[in-house]
Amino acid sequence: MQYDLIKTATFDRSFEKALKKFPNSVSDIKTKIKSIPNDLPGDLCTLFSPNSMKKVRFGLKEYRISKSAGLRVFYLILEAKQKIIPIYIYKKRDVKTEIIVTNNVKQNIKKILKEIKQNHSHQQNSH
Repeated sequence: MQYDLIKTATFDRSFEKALKKFPNSVSDIKTKIKSIPNDLPGDLCTLFSPNSMKKVRFGLKEYRISKSAGLRVFYLILEAKQKIIPIYIYKKRDVKTEIIVTNNVKQNIKKILKEIKQNHSHQQNSH
């Protein structure tokens, strides 16, 4: 199944924050994120049911930071619409607790699903 990658302003803000200290890795991480629809990497997160959500780990090779200490990217899989939506990205050691991440991801999912619904209704009304 071919998925489309949908970018959102919410994810872009977390991306800028997460990679602010790692400018040499921005291009590499963008490439890895663009490749997510090809093989849907990562571990399934059951905390966000009924949404299909995965968390994938990325290392920062330019800074010799491994996957285990590197970035985490949560992304939503909308199978019916064949869309992949990155939700939130953070560097593991920069986040104080997983609760903060979980709350941010949940808030971002709600925002993004609302954005998708609004965009979808605008597209239908314009056709």
